[in-house]
Amino acid sequence: MRALKKTSTGKLTLKDDNKETGSLTATGGNNAAGIGGGYLGDGKNITITGGTVTATGGFSAAGIGGGREGKGENITITGGTVNATSNDGAGIGGGLLGSGENIAITGGTVNATGTDGAGIGGGNGGVGKNITITGGTVTAAGGFGNAGIGGGNGSDGENITITGGSVTATGGEFAAGIGGSNGGSGNNITITGGTVNTTGGDGGAGIGGGSEGGGGNNITIKGGTVTATGGGNRGNSGAGIGGGSGGSGENITINDGKVTATGGNYAAGIGGGSVSFWGGESGSGKNITINGGSVTATGTDGGAGIGGGENGNGEDITINGGKVNASGAYGGAGIGGGVNGIGSKVTVSGAAQVTATATGSGPDWSGVGTGATIGNGGSKTPDGPVDGKEIQADISGLTTGYIHHIIYNPDLDSDGKPDGILKEWWEFALPKPIPDGESLDLHVETLKGAPLLFNTRQQGSTLRVTTDNLSARLHGTRQALETLQEQGVEQIEFVTTLKTTTLSVEDLLTEGGSWFALEHDGLGSRRLSAAQAESLKCQMR
Repeated sequence: MRALKKTSTGKLTLKDDNKETGSLTATGGNNAAGIGGGYLGDGKNITITGGTVTATGGFSAAGIGGGREGKGENITITGGTVNATSNDGAGIGGGLLGSGENIAITGGTVNATGTDGAGIGGGNGGVGKNITITGGTVTAAGGFGNAGIGGGNGSDGENITITGGSVTATGGEFAAGIGGSNGGSGNNITITGGTVNTTGGDGGAGIGGGSEGGGGNNITIKGGTVTATGGGNRGNSGAGIGGGSGGSGENITINDGKVTATGGNYAAGIGGGSVSFWGGESGSGKNITINGGSVTATGTDGGAGIGGGENGNGEDITINGGKVNASGAYGGAGIGGGVNGIGSKVTVSGAAQVTATATGSGPDWSGVGTGATIGNGGSKTPDGPVDGKEIQADISGLTTGYIHHIIYNPDLDSDGKPDGILKEWWEFALPKPIPDGESLDLHVETLKGAPLLFNTRQQGSTLRVTTDNLSARLHGTRQALETLQEQGVEQIEFVTTLKTTTLSVEDLLTEGGSWFALEHDGLGSRRLSAAQAESLKCQMR
């Protein structure tokens, strides 16, 4: 049939009450929506609850929503199968230059394709906002310069919420999968559940901003399974979550869920995009907080895992919980700056388990140094490559968590074995300070009593004492044990080159005596009695 026109202020409801599924096919003429407004007309208060609906917009109009220069608003789909295709408008939303607002999908199967418009949201040049998906299976693809879900070409996508269902969103060239279009930002995007797979077009973020300076701002993930991939090549790429090319990712929070974010070339996994197609500003990653969940963030060819894209900084990055794997590539830091960028103000606390990886070599043409695991990106100078400076993350609030630092060269990896690891080290919780007026008489010595260098780290209820020697003795007082117990330490782990032994603080205190001692000799270990430990003290004195 011809277009199903909706011009009044009343409500249009398409409903299937029959036991057998009904169908409706609506095709708009020039400047008219398949279902909704005609020329200069809005498409409002449209509800689809069942059946099979196929709506195709005419030139410059939405499949379902506004005609040319008309809005598409208050559109609700609760069931059925809906296929909506536009021509210069949104699949579902605004016509050419029209916005798509207050669009809700709670069920059914929805396929929305914008041809020079957003899949769901604004028509070419129109804003896409107040879009909510709580269920169903939704596939949305934007046309050239238009978001899969969000803004039409040149406009923002904002106030987008996904709480359930299965959502696949693909941005057209230069646009985000979910968020902003070419030149547009993605603002106030919230995901609390469901399965979300989103991919940006060249220069667009998976979730966030479009190309040419589109930022990704106020993005919150509280649950669900989210896979976000930025699009583009060097010079015009978006972050997995955050800014499009030339755009920053700011105020990004992940509280829960399984999140996988991969940047396009020279863009961060989570944070800033690369430099844009025409050069100009770089993309930074700021005010990024992870409180829980499982997060894998991968920068590509110069982008940080979490932080800045090419030439961009990464700052005010806080990880309070969850399991986080952040990998930078070819000059990008694991967490911090992209290539040539600076990393600062990184905090890891609580039970957070963080692995920060920097790639140790780049393509022959890059000439840049290795990025830091946490810190600055690598850079290139007339004198040669310069590695990124490592910075000390604030771990004063770390309890049972850790940071695992890895510098990795994939060219040395073979058959999936970890041969490419050039360097790795761990950080655990720092021991709590000893109260004023007290001392912790705990030391490591040779088997003949000479002092040895050692390190201590408290990880939850375990104090880890490490020395880089084959043979060594851990020697301490009862007072030290009592002080450790007051700090919440339940066991001491003594680590030498080839041997690790765990001692119970309570058992040592129960044994009595004023001193304790444990000896490692290669692969062997020997616990000394309280009397033997006391005699060693006497010999030393």
